[in-house]
Amino acid sequence: MRMRRLDILCCAALAAVTIQYSASGNASGAESPKYRSPLDVVAAGDGKTLYVVHATANEIAAVDAATGKVTWTAALPAAPSGLAEDADGSLVITCGQADGQLMRYTPKTKTLTKLPVKLHSPTAPVINQEAQVIYVCDPFLNLVVAVDREGKPLARISVPREPTAAALTPDGKTLVVSNRLPAGAADRDYVSAVVSLIDTQSQQVAADIGLPN
Repeated sequence: MRMRRLDILCCAALAAVTIQYSASGNASGAESPKYRSPLDVVAAGDGKTLYVVHATANEIAAVDAATGKVTWTAALPAAPSGLAEDADGSLVITCGQADGQLMRYTPKTKTLTKLPVKLHSPTAPVINQEAQVIYVCDPFLNLVVAVDREGKPLARISVPREPTAAALTPDGKTLVVSNRLPAGAADRDYVSAVVSLIDTQSQQVAADIGLPN
């Protein structure tokens, strides 16, 4: 039920951003702005703001959760693919493809900083607040990369094939990673992708859970 409500909230936020931009363009009589491709949304810790990444606009937007209005936007050097809010209120953002980047944006100071880690098509950043570790999926290299808050690499964890989504369990002990594609040939009797469970203490895959054929 909780996940269902979260899905509805995310869809509503993405729709609100798109509607607001369209309405503002039509009201002025000007040509409607190009579609910004809202791709991911994260609720701020205080519940008052929703952060949305716009893939084709190369930006992030802050949306007032009460009014549904965009309060600010920030330009990025490449197309964003995901974001996470850190404990200090800054945003960790993945963007780019072959020249993948991990960025940190601080809304209070409006500063954007590139973290020094090499990635290819990074996505789905997850922050383990207690351990001060940032996890990033690198689907091109079949890796989950762990870095500290400054971007220093801590571990490169191999997973079966194209990790594209991740979430931390409430106790912080396990990172649950969704692999987009099955590993191996697609002409076998049973073909399925897997969900990898990563032990955050050892930074190793503890188990792979097969999905239905």
